[in-house]
Amino acid sequence: MAGGARKGSAEPKNRPLSLSFGRCSNVRYDSVKNFGFAKENQVYSKHEVSNLKDSSEVTEEVLLTSLRRVLDQYSSLQAPDGYWPGGYSGILFILPLMNEDGGWSTHTLGPSSMFGSCVNYATLRLLGEVLDEHNDGLSKGRAWILSHGSATVAPQWAKIYLSVIGVYDWSGNNPIIPELWLLPHFLPIHPGRFWCFCRMVYMPMSYIYAKRFIGPITPTILALREELYDVPYNKINWNNARISCCKDDIIYPPSWFQNIAMASLHKFMEPLFNMWPMNKLRKRALTNLMDHIHYEDENSNYVGLCPINKEYFAI
Repeated sequence: MAGGARKGSAEPKNRPLSLSFGRCSNVRYDSVKNFGFAKENQVYSKHEVSNLKDSSEVTEEVLLTSLRRVLDQYSSLQAPDGYWPGGYSGILFILPLMNEDGGWSTHTLGPSSMFGSCVNYATLRLLGEVLDEHNDGLSKGRAWILSHGSATVAPQWAKIYLSVIGVYDWSGNNPIIPELWLLPHFLPIHPGRFWCFCRMVYMPMSYIYAKRFIGPITPTILALREELYDVPYNKINWNNARISCCKDDIIYPPSWFQNIAMASLHKFMEPLFNMWPMNKLRKRALTNLMDHIHYEDENSNYVGLCPINKEYFAI
């Protein structure tokens, strides 16, 4: 219940719990805040640390002592008005500001990226901002996007977002085939074996990709089709755009195997899944995905694992 003192040393008594609990190799974002509250509240541990070697040593007294230490710990971290504040680093990815070069970053402290710039620019336009001589911010943002290759070199997630609102053609995306979810679960490539955030995002994303969902085409959407590209929208080579990515967004270049696999899925498998009789398998895969989506909604009380999969679930 408590990490205890180092071997050969004694745990100092009457020491602020944030210090004794703070021996962790992972430095938390809110460590400084916790230390400040512990110092202000002056709540000290009066209970010895229970260092157990065997489960047989667990007694009622040991459990009560551990619980009392937990109560002391959380009492030391409580704000004066009664709540327990905590750092939320997710906001770094929700509210990135425009950088001096005119682009937006993927997260608050990062350099400008095509992902951040395309998504934030499109969001501002959808929220009613107008590109004119009076809106210097949008002008700078558009200039950054065009000078770095336009939205055709946005990374995949940005391309998916733009495709959903009708600003990027679905044929310019690498396939996200829903049939993977029909594979036996023991296979290592089954999406159910992916990291939770990964599978929860790609699950609805593959459904939307297979459906080629597009929102209403409004005058703003038509304007965005002109503003985000340096060539007319109907002349864009979507196959070239499919394999293009801005160098500012590339974290790890795709291997030759990945490129061959994606090209094969795009040219052969995806058309096959949309033809009879294979389209019956596509229909079954989509039904399976929708069952998973409803299951996750109901089990999370419609909160969802994260904002990204929640928005796709809503669509």
